[in-house]
Amino acid sequence: MNTQLMRKIDRRAGKPICFLLTLAHKFLKVFKKPSAVRHPKNILFIEMSEMGSIILAYSLFMKTKQYYPEACLYFLTFKQSRYAVDILHIIPKNNVFAIDNRNLWFLALSTVKSLRRLRRKNLDMAVDMETFSRFSAILSYLCGAKNRVGFYRFNQEGLYKGRFLTHEVPFNPHIHMTQNMLNLIYAAHSPKSDIPPTKRIPDDKDTRIPKYLPPKDIEQKVRKKLAAIIPLKKKNSKIILINPNASDIVPLRRWPGIRTFVFFGPKTPELFGPLGEKSHVFYKGMACSPCVSAFNQKHSPCRDNQCLKSITPEEKL
Repeated sequence: MNTQLMRKIDRRAGKPICFLLTLAHKFLKVFKKPSAVRHPKNILFIEMSEMGSIILAYSLFMKTKQYYPEACLYFLTFKQSRYAVDILHIIPKNNVFAIDNRNLWFLALSTVKSLRRLRRKNLDMAVDMETFSRFSAILSYLCGAKNRVGFYRFNQEGLYKGRFLTHEVPFNPHIHMTQNMLNLIYAAHSPKSDIPPTKRIPDDKDTRIPKYLPPKDIEQKVRKKLAAIIPLKKKNSKIILINPNASDIVPLRRWPGIRTFVFFGPKTPELFGPLGEKSHVFYKGMACSPCVSAFNQKHSPCRDNQCLKSITPEEKL
């Protein structure tokens, strides 16, 4: 399904479902007050469509393993996004559940199947990494996890996603997304008396940058294909890779260890900028930028992206 249709479904069907789940959650609390699990053994992470956010969540995964070294980690995502999970080599491949969203029928069928399998895992905690997606919030409740951690709008104008999280974490648009992700596990590991949670100074030591080394056989295959198209004069010739793809299928937006030049326009590098030391960002910082954020489901009315068009080849670093 295309992104616009998924947003429409999330808005029109997600609102009433979140409302009904909130009522059910409050009703069940009358008869049995839920108790938080202090030492979770089975933890599920949910990030449906943002491959870049999965990569930026590397620090979150590593901190979770530090807090709960004996825990078994699971991941729930859309089928086309699971490759970003696999290349991090943190979540076992058998523990990655992929929902097929090629059309509405496959989405519904695959979702039910995944939820049935996840409920058999006796999940202690579900960490919803999506900023304000109702679909992921619904999944965090229906998977049966006792602890449900996710972003909540509090007094902001963010999207309504019900009140059935056990750990509501404020989304801060003024800090990097890596730190926002870390705040999720900080909140789960901190006393629930703090409202809102994560009243702490960020620790730079918790920020970890993933390193990806392709298998030698794959690297050789790629070099052979490149040599067939553009013969390389020397064995160690430099290769410049241009990736103009900014659609839903972009697999990886940064390559630490490799020198990269990244262009920002409708989004801000302050929130999503690369963390590698060899990355260089081009960003005009126009008065209308950033116009795409979690608060508008990353949908902008702009039809003339001067924020990118105004970056010229003569631009200096």
